[in-house]
Amino acid sequence: RTLHRSPVADSTDGCRAKIGFSDGLHVWDLQWPDNRGSASCVGVATRKSKLHAHGYVPLLGQDDQSWAWDLGSCQLQHNGETGVFYPNVHENILSPDPQLIGTTYLKKRLTLRIILDMSRGTLAFEIDGQYLGEAFSNLPHQTLYPMITTVYGNSEITITYLGCFRNSSDSLQILCRRTILKSLNMKTASKDVDSLRVPPSMKRFLRVPLT
Repeated sequence: RTLHRSPVADSTDGCRAKIGFSDGLHVWDLQWPDNRGSASCVGVATRKSKLHAHGYVPLLGQDDQSWAWDLGSCQLQHNGETGVFYPNVHENILSPDPQLIGTTYLKKRLTLRIILDMSRGTLAFEIDGQYLGEAFSNLPHQTLYPMITTVYGNSEITITYLGCFRNSSDSLQILCRRTILKSLNMKTASKDVDSLRVPPSMKRFLRVPLT
């Protein structure tokens, strides 16, 4: 999906995805050209977060319903609180001077990758294959939606959802058994299990789904 914002003076607009996530790990890419303007923010929010504000403000992260990375100042924001620079100095990636990051680094990058892990309650970002670390932790156990806010007229932002991974409720033991059984010939599975060089107790365990 590509968002196009028409020029509107002295205002900030947000765009929130229609589909949110409450469990699993979700990844999406965000393509944003160099002309982002000030107060360009990316992150996640609940459905209660605001989508419009007067003036040029970093709207995302202004309330307790949203969590944002301000790409202009390279600061994290939640509930109106800022001051935490993100990411920390990363070898071969970022300038050690936080004030230079927004002007010398991020404006040259067109694609961000957002990683939301609802199972762990974390939000992280990646640029050009470089994982930048967790930006937020202890996210609430409720549905969160991808969201961006922008002030720049005629800006175009493209979001591409890459997929998800949901944790299985099965134990590692069950998953291993399933993998072993899939590798066997089902017609001769019982004999194949007998021929495995594993302890008798493990053979009995492998036979459980075969009986």
